[in-house]
Amino acid sequence: ARIWNKYGGVLEPLANKIGIAVGAAVAVVAIESGGSGLGPNGRMIIRFENHLFWFNWGKANAATFNQFFQFDQTVTWRGHKFRTQANAQWQDVHANQASEWAALTHARTLDDGAAKKSISMGLVQILGSNHRTIGYDTVDAMFDAFSADERFQLLGFFNFVKNDQRQVNALQANDFVAFARIYNGPGQPDHYGGLIKGVFDGFKTLQGV
Repeated sequence: ARIWNKYGGVLEPLANKIGIAVGAAVAVVAIESGGSGLGPNGRMIIRFENHLFWFNWGKANAATFNQFFQFDQTVTWRGHKFRTQANAQWQDVHANQASEWAALTHARTLDDGAAKKSISMGLVQILGSNHRTIGYDTVDAMFDAFSADERFQLLGFFNFVKNDQRQVNALQANDFVAFARIYNGPGQPDHYGGLIKGVFDGFKTLQGV
């Protein structure tokens, strides 16, 4: 209800434009970000992905990367830790938004562009590496727009979905596990799909459908 009240005026016409239920759009927004694209301090909600920073920069600079970042080599989305000094204690990247931003800020001192490509941004957590897919020539342009206004984040989400017919098909069929497998990647699609379905069903109840 909170998401609908806040973003419904943007979500409904965009959902109609690509032929998906507005409840599906509401559910994705709710699960990907908890319903907020900007934190209480006005800073964009992000998730810094160590394994993507490894791919985007660290692999070619392994010694430096390993001084400051860790991740599970077997299950790459786990075990994300960082530190800003070579001999400091390791910290969890995903403890809260302060730690996410601290990890990003340090990564930016190593390679700004690669660091921004390694984060999920805003309401629907679109990776910076997808900037061209949603209409931005550079990751910097996407980062600046998403930081400025949640409406750009929502527009980015619909551009991202409409440019991948697999995602459109999955949402039109209310197949949220299939959508999560594409949108979130292979890690835990059943988990994320189930969460999206839960919000989708709840939204239908609110609508009296």
